[in-house]
Amino acid sequence: MKAAIFVIGSEIIDGKTIDTNSLYLNLFLLKYGIKVEKKIILNDDKFAIKNSINKELNDFDFFFFIGGLGPTFDDITIDSISETFDLNILIDEDQVKKIKEFIHLRKISDQKLIELNLRQARYIGNKLENSKGWALGSFFQIKKNEKEKYFFLLPGPKVEFETMLNDKVSTILSKISNYHHYTKNIYVYNIAESSLNNLLKSLHLKTLYGIYAKEHLKIVTFQSDSIELINEDLEKLRNYKNLLGYCIKKLDETPNNYCNNNFVFNRKIIEKKNFFTDRDLIITDEIDFKNLFFEFLMKKNLKFSAAESCSGGILSSSITSIPSSSDYFLGSVVCYSAYSKEKVLKTNKKIIEKYGTVSPQITRILAKNNKKIFNSDFSISITGFAGPTGGNDIYPIGTCFIGITYNNNNELDLTYYKKSDNLKTVIYRCNFKGNRSTVQNLSVIFSMFLAIYNLYD
Repeated sequence: MKAAIFVIGSEIIDGKTIDTNSLYLNLFLLKYGIKVEKKIILNDDKFAIKNSINKELNDFDFFFFIGGLGPTFDDITIDSISETFDLNILIDEDQVKKIKEFIHLRKISDQKLIELNLRQARYIGNKLENSKGWALGSFFQIKKNEKEKYFFLLPGPKVEFETMLNDKVSTILSKISNYHHYTKNIYVYNIAESSLNNLLKSLHLKTLYGIYAKEHLKIVTFQSDSIELINEDLEKLRNYKNLLGYCIKKLDETPNNYCNNNFVFNRKIIEKKNFFTDRDLIITDEIDFKNLFFEFLMKKNLKFSAAESCSGGILSSSITSIPSSSDYFLGSVVCYSAYSKEKVLKTNKKIIEKYGTVSPQITRILAKNNKKIFNSDFSISITGFAGPTGGNDIYPIGTCFIGITYNNNNELDLTYYKKSDNLKTVIYRCNFKGNRSTVQNLSVIFSMFLAIYNLYD
């Protein structure tokens, strides 16, 4: 079964908005044996929409329209499709009532604005309820040349779109198709796309579908009608010799509780404390690393602080984007300059002059002093040369040092701390490749990973 996606919106053609919904839809449809063979991005123009539908009508079984269902004058998807097939536009009175109640609460009195908002209660054929917004979706089917053609009209906002797919469209597709297809996505950090491609090919994976690059991480997709085959490929990845650590679930395991005894570390590699891009990898299930890290903090009930130099506050921003992060994140110092390292984090000026602002010695001091300032359970410090300028023969661009300082309860281990302060500080060197943003983001990912490793138990 073949599908075409129509993405409606002048703002997407103009580059003001980036389309991510079609990627999500493509992976979603594979579970039902539906293959997307064409994506068309269209202006908010009736003629363009109607003309495109007529051109593609004979070649596809499923037609998905994303966007153009909202309350503005250029939301014309329903009108265009209604005219194309001479179908009635229906009004859902329950939705009209809900929208009117919302308008009343917002004290909106402009009649034109009210009428525009009420357009969101329209649909064609069968309505698809929108639990995250006001614009209804639509589903209908027609027969063309003795073949059934299925049409779905879906809202453009990401949360509304994905929720409607999972709550409503999935039920319809399950009745149309009895095909069972399984998809598994994983995130791979610290490797270029071409190097990852060569690595995966060398492992002779049977269910590898594709690699999608998103700057500092790569998304690898596995697809098969067999759960067992996908799990076999995941097992091959788990056995990769330079895998620093992974949090990959089997396809048939629950996706919850990622950090509950499910992070596996390659201690032999990690204890070398020197990591290289395109060789030493971290792999996780399809979950943002900040959420893995935050879940770990909650499970361990740990409070942390940070001293960020080359990462420029990205770690702090990442964590504070999570609600209730103040329960576990005490604060940070963005010590980007030598001045801030000296004046705020009390680093001796002579030590800075001797070792430089990017060095294991400075990173150690920043981590220890930061922990003391915030009285945290542990602290993270990050220094480095993110580029495109800086660096030297010893520490070239892409070199980052990560420090982890934490309370050490093992009084026999005096390797890394003075018994008087009972702190342990471990320093790691990472050798990243890529542009400035990639180096900065990888330094943050690795800092969270190494914190989990040192405090995991």
